[in-house]
Formats: sequence, structure tokens, C-alpha cells
Amino acid sequence: MNMNLNTNEILTTTEYDMFRKISNRKITENPKLEEELLSEGQRQPILVNEKMEVIDGQHRLYYLRKHRKPVRYIIDPTANFKTVISMNTSAVNWALQDYVYS
Repeated sequence: MNMNLNTNEILTTTEYDMFRKISNRKITENPKLEEELLSEGQRQPILVNEKMEVIDGQHRLYYLRKHRKPVRYIIDPTANFKTVISMNTSAVNWALQDYVYS
């Protein structure tokens, strides 16, 4: 497989088996995310490293695969498990005021 490691490029595939899980994290059902992906499409690409390990987006990949939809992804050769931890702990949830003024 010829992969372009340009981290600024969003790539698309239906080759679901090329992606690998980075951990044994359980995929929990998320009907809201599933419905959003089906009605709105994939807004945010999944993030993978050069080994095609999913750094961010395991649930999106799960539902896109389930419904045989194309997967948009970005390869970041520097991403690893620490990246996952950083992304998940540094994110700030929106407050009601954020929704009102958006």
C-alpha cells in the first residue's frame, strides 16, 4: 500500500482493515454519534499514526465500518498513546453559554 504521510492531507478509504486499534479500549454503543454520522456525514477525520493505529476516532471508525461508509483520516507520524491522553484530558466541554453565542 502506498501511503502519503502528509499530515495536512485528508485521505479517504473504504479499506477498514487497514486501521488498527491502539489499545483494548471497549467500543461502547453511542446511538447519538451513529445517527449524526448517518445524517450529517463524517465531519471530523480520524487521526492515525504511521502504523495506522487509531489515535482519535475509534467510535467514528466503528460506525462508518458498520454502515459501509467511507472513512476520512489524517496520518500523523508523531501521534501515539500519549497523544490520546492529552487530547482527552485537555478538551473543554461547552457550557450552555457557548451554545447560545455560537
